[in-house]
Formats: sequence, structure tokens, C-alpha cells
Amino acid sequence: MPIHLSCSPCLSRWLARRLQTLVYLLLYCLAGAVVYRFLGVADAFPAAIWLPSGVALAACLWFGSRMWLAVFAGSLFVNYGLFDAPLDSALGLSASNTLGPVLAAALYRHQQADRLPFYRIVDTVRFLVLGVGVSSTLSALGGALLFDQLHHTTGQEGFMPFVRWWLCDAAGALVLTPILLLCLSREQDHYRRHQAALPESLTVALGTLCAAGWMFLSLPQAGQAYPALPALLLLPLLWMVGRVPLRAAHGLALGVATLALAGAASGRGVFSPWGTAQALGNTSMTLMAQSITLLVIGALVAERRISEERLRQANQTLERKVRERTQQLLDSEARFRLMADAAPFPLVMNTLSDGRLLYANPKAEALFRSTLGQTPLNVLDFYVCQEERSAVVETLLRAGAIADREVRLRDSDGRAFWAHVSCSLVRTEQAVYVISGINDVTERKALEYSLQTANEALRRQVNEIESLQHGLREQAVRDPLTGLFNRRYLDDTLPRVLAHMRALDRPVAVLMLDADHFKRINDTWGHKSGDAVLAAIGRYLAQRFRTSDIVCRYGGEEFLIVMPDSDPVAAENKARTLCRELRRLPIDTAGQTLHVTLSIGVAFAPTHGEEAEAVVQAADLALYAAKRAGRDCVVVAGTAACQPSV
Repeated sequence: MPIHLSCSPCLSRWLARRLQTLVYLLLYCLAGAVVYRFLGVADAFPAAIWLPSGVALAACLWFGSRMWLAVFAGSLFVNYGLFDAPLDSALGLSASNTLGPVLAAALYRHQQADRLPFYRIVDTVRFLVLGVGVSSTLSALGGALLFDQLHHTTGQEGFMPFVRWWLCDAAGALVLTPILLLCLSREQDHYRRHQAALPESLTVALGTLCAAGWMFLSLPQAGQAYPALPALLLLPLLWMVGRVPLRAAHGLALGVATLALAGAASGRGVFSPWGTAQALGNTSMTLMAQSITLLVIGALVAERRISEERLRQANQTLERKVRERTQQLLDSEARFRLMADAAPFPLVMNTLSDGRLLYANPKAEALFRSTLGQTPLNVLDFYVCQEERSAVVETLLRAGAIADREVRLRDSDGRAFWAHVSCSLVRTEQAVYVISGINDVTERKALEYSLQTANEALRRQVNEIESLQHGLREQAVRDPLTGLFNRRYLDDTLPRVLAHMRALDRPVAVLMLDADHFKRINDTWGHKSGDAVLAAIGRYLAQRFRTSDIVCRYGGEEFLIVMPDSDPVAAENKARTLCRELRRLPIDTAGQTLHVTLSIGVAFAPTHGEEAEAVVQAADLALYAAKRAGRDCVVVAGTAACQPSV
């Protein structure tokens, strides 16, 4: 019996969680069945609105990642059992449909804990981005990838399935997730003070549903004249957001969505002239805009009511404290003087009408370097700017108090300083008095200026470091003599280019160039002349190729050029043109005009190899064949003939 009692709560929790999983599994399957039966139009790929995405996101946001099994099983049933998708495709779709809401809910719960996204605009934006956006993106990405694999689409053609999938998932999440979460939660009581009467709310709700039914179910052949009619339904919905709890407002929005989808699916209503698929698409976009508007306006209204309630309480507290303090001051001036003299900050009291100082505690006398009893003093004498004093008086008369207002003051010796002034009005039958607390913030202002200066210097240093880092990155991949890419860059880039072109089934040409008799130039004219020749060749090559081509100094007098998406004939003609033009290029160095010739070996991927090492080796062997054939010519890998340049 003791064991039974100790295990009973655990068993109850286990059963409750299994029941929750089962309920949401059934709800997911029901939503999928509704899409299949009523909204699954062949032209509206994959569907105009995917209602199961709203069920999945709501379940994961409320119960956490433990609902993944219900989402996965429900998605598998819908895709495999209802839509007759192949088993492997159904499993892939179910995985992406599960990963999206689980990850989105985890991100949102990490940011907002268990707070619902309906009462703060920041939470609403995070719900739209982290919840709906991430969930729809991941689910649509999985579906679009499977679609691309099945239909072999590329480019924009392959991107459009992702966009359509994302829109239908986002529409389902925006329509169903808010109402499901609100039904699960205990709605915050921000509406009782402004809540509309029940007859008034019912009248608006029934009128809205009747108008929606007429627009979406009864309006005959709307044509081009009425597509903006559904926007009018936002007016009563926004009224509901402002006057009734959010649960009721979103429930009414769900009713409008149901009527809109029913009309679009049956070919009736304002969107009927465009066909069922287009009507469902227009309805989906309209419902998305409606849901986003309700979420944002609802959050703004809730924020305002929360702020109003807090402000009301703060005002009540402030008014009570002011009355208590005023009564204390009127009852015992001696007690006030004792307290004010012991205050750890400067405190003064003056009349509001003429600014005459009536009291200053020792801290105030030390701050202003003046004693009140010696000569009559006026508060105007201690303001650097008299207009600022007038602004303080106007604010006091309007608000009754000022807290930490920054002003410029001066002492009796003329020393100016910055201060924070907090003032309160004390009204009596004889006059109106101002009690002011003063805090000298001159040192803090100086510190803020120093910090600002230091931050600006630090920002300049960071910019310099970033500029240096950019230069170092360029130096790491550039040959300092020719300005071309170096071999390190080639070794890192060429495998990726070959893999990318291989995936696109496009050829890649690799040209290996060598300056003929370069050693003779070094031996005859010196290494500086040799460097000048290499630099001139580098400048020539950099100006003769496309931006997509990769021109590298391979080593010594050798250069290597990678030409993606270049057919063999064009690459061979390009190589012969290089030989011909460079032979005629005058190179001025050491008071002499030199001419050089090139030997070029050409190889192609995948003809001469699919990997970088194989293609470069083929081009290198072709280069040596050109050298053996007499130089100043072009040899294509795999051919014995040397192609002279004319």
C-alpha cells in the first residue's frame, strides 16, 4: 500500500502527459483531415493554408519539446495516410514538420520563459519571428528540398516551392496558434476596467459573423470590384480587441477565418472569380494580415492598459505620500528642520511666486558657499540660465513635482556646476512653497565625458585594427609581386569551384602558363628585370579575364588560370590569343624593351579529372609538352599536337 501511494502521483502525471499527447495527435490529424478534405486543391501546392502547423506550434509552445512525438506521428499520418505521399517523402516531411515547431518553441521559451506573446509588443514580435518565422522556415525548407529532389528544380524555379510552403505554414500558425494558446491559458485581467457589456459584445460578434458569411458565402460573382471588402472586417475585430478579452477576439477571428476558407473552397464569395486555388491563396494572405494585425494591436492595447494601471497605482501612491508629507510639514516645522538638517544631501525651500529662499540645510550652504541668515537670498541668483528656472517653475505648476532634472547652477563665488534637482510643491493657505533636493553631478559629467572620449579613441583603434586585419587577409591570399592570387588561395578555392561546377554539370578549363626562357632574362638583365617581366605579365593577365575566373601566380614564372563554365573551344582560343598578344607586348625595364613568349598547357574538368590535383597535373603535363614542342604554343591535355598562335 505505501508503494501504491508513492507511485500514484507519478502514474497520474504520466497518464496526464500521455493523454495530452494523444489529444494533440488527434487534433493534428483532424486539422490535416480538414485541409485534405476541404482545402487540398491541386493547383494550390502544397496547400493554401496548412492548419496542422498552428496545432504543432501551439502544442510545443505550451507543453515543450515533449510533444514532438504527437507532431511527428500526426504529420506522418496526414502525409502518408491522407495525401498518399511515398513513405520516404512522408518521413522527411514529418521530420521537418516536427523540427520546425520544436526548435521555434525552444527558442521562444528560452527568450520569454512561460510568458504568452499577447501582452507586450516585444513578445509579439518575438513570437512572429522566433515562433511563426522559424517554424515555418524549417518546415518549408524540408518540404521544398524534397520537392526539388523529386522534380529536379533549380534556381528561381526551385525557390518558389519554398516560398509557397512557407506561406501556407505561416498562415496556419497565425490562424490557429493564438486561439489555442489563449484557450489553454488563464488570460491576464487587464480588461475588466474597460470591458464592454455582454449584449454589446454579442451584437458586434454576431454582426461580424453575418457580414463575413455574406462576403464569403453569399456574395454572387464578386468580380474585380470587391477584393478589398474583407478589410472592413478588421474594424469590428479591432473593436473586440479593445473591449473584450483576447480569447474572445481571437475566437471571433477564427470564426471569420472558417467562413472565409469555406467560401474560398466552395468557389463562392469575394475571391471566387479567380478560381478555387487563387481564392484560397487570397484568403490565406488575408487571414495572415488579419492575425498579425490582431496580435500587434492586442499587444499594444494590453501594454497600454498595464501601463495605465501601473501609472494609476503610482499616482495614487504619490498623491498619498505628498498629502502625508504636506501634513507633516504643516503640523511640525521643528520636526522638518531637524530632519532636513540631518539630510545627507543639500535641501532648500523657497516660495514659488518670487523665489525667495526660506531654508537651506548645512549641506546646501556648503554647496553654494553662502549662509542664509546673513543676507536675503533668491533662488534666481543660483541659476546660470534664467530661462531654465522658468521652465522648472512651469513644470512644477503643471505636474506638481520634478524628479532628477539636470540643470546648470552656480555658487555665490560664481563657480558653475551641473546638478540634479528634485522638487515638490507644498501648498498652504498662505502661499505655495517649493522643496528642492540638489545633487552635484559635476564629477559624474566629467567622468561621462572622459568615458565618451575613451570610447571614441577605442572605436578609432578598432577601426584601425579592422583595416589592418583586412590588409593581412589580402596579403595572405595575394602574390606581392604581381597582385594576383597566390597558390595558397588556389589550393583552397579550386576544389570548391570544381565541386560546384560538377554539381551544375558544367565544364571548367585550367590553363597553365610559363614564361619562355625566363632564366635567360634573369641571367642577362638581372632579377629586377625578371620581376618587372613577371609584374607586367600579371597586370596583363588580370585585365584579360572575367571576374568569375581565377588568375593565380602558381610559382616562379608559372601562372595558372581557372575558367569556370568555359567550353574547350573557347578556352583553347583564349590561350592562343594570350600567346599572340603577349608576344607583342613591350616590357620596359632597365632601359631596355623586352618581349617574352608563353607556353600554355590546357586541361578540362571533368574530361581530364574531377579532382583539383588531377586537373592541375594534366595541365602541367600539357605545358611541358608545349615546352618540348618548341615553346610559344598551346597544347591541350591528351593531344600530342602543339597549336601555334598566329
